Amino acid sequence: MVVFWGVTICLSLGLGLLALELGLRAFWVPSITPGHVRTHPERRYELRPGFRGSTYGAAVEINSYGLRDLERPISRGDQSYRIGVFGDSITFGIGVEMEETFPKVLERRLTEFFAKPVQVFNLGVASYNTVSEYRYLKEVFDQFKFDLVIVEFTAGNDSALMDPPGSRGTENKWAAVRWAKDLLRQFYAYHWLGAKNYALRHALSRRSRGEELRARMLHDESLYQDDFQGWIDAKEAFRNIAAFSSERGVMSLFAVFANNIRLAPRLEEDVMYPIVAKVTRTLKAAGIRHVSVLDEAFRSYAGRERELWISPGDSHFSVLAHRLAGEYLFSHIVTNGLIETSRKARAVDELSTRR
Repeated sequence: MVVFWGVTICLSLGLGLLALELGLRAFWVPSITPGHVRTHPERRYELRPGFRGSTYGAAVEINSYGLRDLERPISRGDQSYRIGVFGDSITFGIGVEMEETFPKVLERRLTEFFAKPVQVFNLGVASYNTVSEYRYLKEVFDQFKFDLVIVEFTAGNDSALMDPPGSRGTENKWAAVRWAKDLLRQFYAYHWLGAKNYALRHALSRRSRGEELRARMLHDESLYQDDFQGWIDAKEAFRNIAAFSSERGVMSLFAVFANNIRLAPRLEEDVMYPIVAKVTRTLKAAGIRHVSVLDEAFRSYAGRERELWISPGDSHFSVLAHRLAGEYLFSHIVTNGLIETSRKARAVDELSTRR
């Protein structure tokens, strides 16, 4: 009898999950097609080379290097300038076409400006934080030989995920574990249940705190307390990225993006100001070059923030927001001569090494 009921329960659960999977595939539109990532032993996961799918209707194609970028050879030597842009779902470009992302906007503007081609590689991966990006940079630098490294930092949640999740454990080093995780990632139900769990936890938190926006700000500010491990790890990653880039004779630039949920006419009045100010003070104290794209590119949209969103319910960057960010970064790079300065510094380092 026990065996009978056990089998019955398992079959019922299996049929229920199958029905859920079929229903979701027919009627649910995920933020990005499941299966676009595969398990990575150090960075939790990475984009799956050769993947084809969509993000809210926009095409997603992952090239052979594992980037949401053009399928093209990496230029060598002085054939072109090479820029690597590391970041999370903002850089990846949830909800927009690849050519509309700010790295591609930046590439087009720089190519128009310089007499030689510019390759701006989009290394954004959804939910990556600065620790993940540091490991990613170390892993691929020798392959791409960047002239400039840009790190997009999302103020608000980039210190929430303390590690590249799974990085300090050893479970992802086992092939069987990676296979099982990659299998689960193919299912719509896996992503839908995860999204519902996340939404429920945040809904309960907001209900206990009251007003939604204020609750979110309180939560985000807690991620930047001096004793919070995620913030401690983020600060260490800032220094590591800057030091790694410097050792290889290239310049690094942190582009600080804040959640564009509600903007005030002045930075000091903005709900994100305490977080943005703390991040920029930390970068400045460490002597790390940075820009606040929230203030410089988006401020004029105070009161019209939804123009910067991909949809009324999703504040990921719209096509307009990507264009504004790309144009601002172009202006900052050209005005300050970052590419030329970085390349000259590398040439000096290489000459010194030969001697």
